[in-house]
Amino acid sequence: MSKKRSDSYKQRLCVAYNCFCEYYKIQWEMPNYQPEERIPRLPTEEQIKILIAGAGKSLSLRLRVSLETGLRPIELCNLKAQDLDIEHAAINPTTAKHGCARILKISIPLAQDLQTRIIQHNIKPTENIFGKSTPKHYGTHYREMRKTLAKKLNKPDLLTIRLYDFRHFFGTMRYWKYRDIPLTAQDMGHKDYNTTSKYLHLCRILELMTTDDQWICKAVKTKDEAIPLIETGFQYVNTTPDGFMLYHKHK
Repeated sequence: MSKKRSDSYKQRLCVAYNCFCEYYKIQWEMPNYQPEERIPRLPTEEQIKILIAGAGKSLSLRLRVSLETGLRPIELCNLKAQDLDIEHAAINPTTAKHGCARILKISIPLAQDLQTRIIQHNIKPTENIFGKSTPKHYGTHYREMRKTLAKKLNKPDLLTIRLYDFRHFFGTMRYWKYRDIPLTAQDMGHKDYNTTSKYLHLCRILELMTTDDQWICKAVKTKDEAIPLIETGFQYVNTTPDGFMLYHKHK
């Protein structure tokens, strides 16, 4: 292939053509392209809020689910009414890509809005919450909305935010909260921790975006005092010579 395209793009084309050849029993030797390693772009919280606020009711609801759960588009489109646990404000999605099963906590307002949609559209337990929407339709609808909104608000930076970046934002914030690869992998539905490791790099970007003077600091001496800090997002820094454990978190 002589086109000026990335090796990742060429690899995807070859994989698609290889499926075609296998189906029609065509002999060919697939080129071996090595995709370039790139760190996904991390959107800001402000950009995400603008996109959600600017979307229509149905699309906005789907984007909120993407933001709060990090579901892949195909997992979101396959989300069924019975997957919603309204009492515990959680969802139990069918994981794609042979990943780990997981239960994801969502906000009470989101759980209530999903329940309202189920009731209003008379969606049966085994039916998809978002009807016949496919990942392709979801992506197309999102890109059309994004383009219109970017022009309306004169914010071309919105055009750089891909639908999958909502999942990346979720994964980054999960690692930011836990600082634990296995826990982050569980919430992302990853079986391979190497897949989750990219969120370490994204978290580093988030740290660089945050100035050093925006910290809340606490000093405690006992385990009972430390536990509430950890539960609210504080991170351990070190222990002073006089026995105080120092914790901090961003404002």
